[in-house]
Amino acid sequence: MVTHFMMDSYFGLRITFVALLLIGVASLIEGKVEIDRSHQDLSWLPTDIPDNVTHLLLKHNMLSELPAGGFGSLEQLKYLNLEHNSLVSAGIDRDCLKGTVVSTLKLEHNKLSTLPQLVQSHLTVLYMQHNVIRQIGNASMNGLPDLKHLYLGMNQISYIHPDAFCGTLLQTIGLSSNTITTVPDFHCLENTLRSIHLFGNKICIVSNADFANLHALRILQLGHNCLQQISGLDINVGQHLEVLRLYGNSLEVLDINWSYFRSLQVVNLADNNFRCFHLVRGFGLYSLSLLHTITFSLYLVHAKVAGQVIQGLKSKCIFIIVFSFEH
Repeated sequence: MVTHFMMDSYFGLRITFVALLLIGVASLIEGKVEIDRSHQDLSWLPTDIPDNVTHLLLKHNMLSELPAGGFGSLEQLKYLNLEHNSLVSAGIDRDCLKGTVVSTLKLEHNKLSTLPQLVQSHLTVLYMQHNVIRQIGNASMNGLPDLKHLYLGMNQISYIHPDAFCGTLLQTIGLSSNTITTVPDFHCLENTLRSIHLFGNKICIVSNADFANLHALRILQLGHNCLQQISGLDINVGQHLEVLRLYGNSLEVLDINWSYFRSLQVVNLADNNFRCFHLVRGFGLYSLSLLHTITFSLYLVHAKVAGQVIQGLKSKCIFIIVFSFEH
């Protein structure tokens, strides 16, 4: 009986050892070393962070500045989360990330009034929602040549310089819930920009020139603005577009040649003020017939209209033709 107990213990220890070994190998493969120093009322950067850290969380502290070389000893640092602090733009040195390989930086819920002039060649994702940023100046991103995803929603942005995004490789721009009145100039990003999010602004007019030559554009989000009319969008805008969201505006006229929008998969036009004549102008059966390989959904839920659904156009189309009964 003792022998059996010893054997069971022996095999149990072996299994535990093998399991620990596998966990260790998995950690080595993943290469992730995470340190969480959140909720510690820190007002200065801690100096006791291990040099091999890859993911550092400093959320919900009282940090107000990031000095030059503040993370310089953390040469493997890839992910830095500084959301919910008291950081101000003047307190962030342009070389605060020098010596690191930070590719994702989270600065949400701070007190930033302008974009910090960071220099970090590795940075690809930057989050700055819920700050008090009012404008984006000339060449604000010059020090971020590999930046691909930028999120600036829930600020107070009303002005964006035409060259603000030059020098980057931006694919995604999140500018929702600001006070922007015109579509920003994206000419610097004509070959990279794939997704534009302008939900909840004060944009009144959209023209073909706003999106012309954005050859990579796939997603356009313009919901909950002040749009009353859209006309003239052509093949320069539509040939690769997959998602178009225009819900929550005051649209009465939507004069678009849908035959150019051959890749379109989702359109949301809910909560608008369409009238029959204008809608028929925009949606010709000829253009519908060209959508023969696409599952095409046009959502008009809660629009001030009654609708009739026609299905089966070229076997896979789903479209809603709307007739207004309001006078």
